[in-house]
Amino acid sequence: MLTPTGFWSYTTSDESAARGKLSQLRALLTSELQQQVGREPKVNIFQDVAAIPPGGEWETQIRTAIGTSSFLIPIVTPAFLQSEWCCREVSLFRQREAELGVRCLVFPLHYVNTDHIDGDDPSQCHDAEILAFLKTRQWTDFRAFRLQNQEGENVAVLLEGLARGLLKALRDGGGKQGRASRTGRDKPLDSQDSKRPRLGDYLSRDFPNAGRLNEETGRQASFAGYGDGPATLSATAPISVKQRPSQRTRLVSLAVFALLIGTVIASVTILRQLPSPASAPPRDERVVVQDGAKSSVPCSAATQFSEWNGCARLKD
Repeated sequence: MLTPTGFWSYTTSDESAARGKLSQLRALLTSELQQQVGREPKVNIFQDVAAIPPGGEWETQIRTAIGTSSFLIPIVTPAFLQSEWCCREVSLFRQREAELGVRCLVFPLHYVNTDHIDGDDPSQCHDAEILAFLKTRQWTDFRAFRLQNQEGENVAVLLEGLARGLLKALRDGGGKQGRASRTGRDKPLDSQDSKRPRLGDYLSRDFPNAGRLNEETGRQASFAGYGDGPATLSATAPISVKQRPSQRTRLVSLAVFALLIGTVIASVTILRQLPSPASAPPRDERVVVQDGAKSSVPCSAATQFSEWNGCARLKD
């Protein structure tokens, strides 16, 4: 996130006419933004009356303040557009936006109606280009609330919405600035292809035997991030991090499968060669041995022999 340091751009004539309400409004917005940010980092919105001590070089301090600010809040009024220095402050912050690489850090606060202002009339607008630039940004319309109690609910709701927009811009701007500051991020992707490592080079750092994946697939990928932190891969073709089975593994699998098939076929052949139940001796017959000769007789007839060496029921 960008540092929550802002610049409050206004005219002293408007501050006098509003009897100090602009300074009060700045303090209320600072408190609301601090609540949304949290305890840290500290929010600071620069205002020349509050920040520049008597006798200070106000122009130098204003330039320094703008050069370290992350957002600008111009209090747009007819007097603001007529002020040469207010227009210069906006122009200086446009350069600051370009340095940060972010284009959403100006939040005009429409305090007094300016719909009638003719930008081409120097008496009404000191710099027509600044007015045109301000119109390209989203304004916060405060015209209906400037005469109300600054501590009231309506003003609090409006400031809450403005602070929410500021916080989002600071967070988004911080992400954009961080990405733009990385090496090579501001260059076209095609110009970095020759410096991109292959997928196998990346995986070999964290996964054992990862080099085999690059040899078998022949696919390439590039880093979307650099440095010591985690990198995001942007592959030129879908790549699975699972390793493909080796030639030896495939041959062993085929041999095991063939062995299982052979075992099943042999079992079926043996079962077919076994005698059928119809050719086996009847269950109710016994084998009788008499005078050294074996004979198969019904179990009822076997009981008639007084001497026999054994009688056993035939098994299936």
